[in-house]
Amino acid sequence: MKYATAVSLLVFNLVACDRNNFTSKTPAGDITTVPTEVVEEEVPAATDNAESQPQSQAGGVPGGHFDLDTSTETYAFNAGTTIRHVHEYDDKFSVTGVDYFKLLDSKFVDPTEAVAADLSFKIIVANAQLSPGARVVINGQSHLVTEWQKRSQSGDLPVYSLSGAPGTQKLTALALTFDPQKPISSQLIPTVTDLVRSNAPGPGQTYRAGALTIQIIDAKTGQIDPALGVAKIGVPGMLWESTVFWHKD
Repeated sequence: MKYATAVSLLVFNLVACDRNNFTSKTPAGDITTVPTEVVEEEVPAATDNAESQPQSQAGGVPGGHFDLDTSTETYAFNAGTTIRHVHEYDDKFSVTGVDYFKLLDSKFVDPTEAVAADLSFKIIVANAQLSPGARVVINGQSHLVTEWQKRSQSGDLPVYSLSGAPGTQKLTALALTFDPQKPISSQLIPTVTDLVRSNAPGPGQTYRAGALTIQIIDAKTGQIDPALGVAKIGVPGMLWESTVFWHKD
């Protein structure tokens, strides 16, 4: 009986204590509020678990082959050229894409040779609608070229530099990849070398005969042609360019 009474008194005191401490009558100064930290998780760039670098594969991408060019200038239609052209790049080097920081022919010009270390720039893609199977890989993050082209057209692009200058992201890797199991003809536009190099108009009056185009443009002076999706021809600001296409005889 004494034990039951003691328990009842203990419960009564706990309830009273609870009321005294947590009702609106308690002075605010007697309550310690622990702030809740809201942590915003960084959303990674779009990826599809695709290879972040070109793979080694005998014969390159199946069902054909792709050619690769690099340039540092823009040209009017039917009045162009490129610095270097390699036929059947994937077959020749047994790869399924292009690592632009490790080009497998020394006569190509890569971004580190064309762009000053501290210069801020953007990376744009054009003609992706004609080569929807390709992916552009930037700093290890893989993006469908069609998605990066939409960002290029909207201006929603990160600013890079090769040195990681203030206000920029350091560009440490840039590549173009293809599905190693699918034929290149289903991933990349077919066209002819001379048409691409001369900048003949492609389907729908596209740049470089419709070849998939990646450009690096000056973040301050570069201007994008809204009709072509590439840097405006004849206007300073285009720093480096690569075109890739399925070589069709």
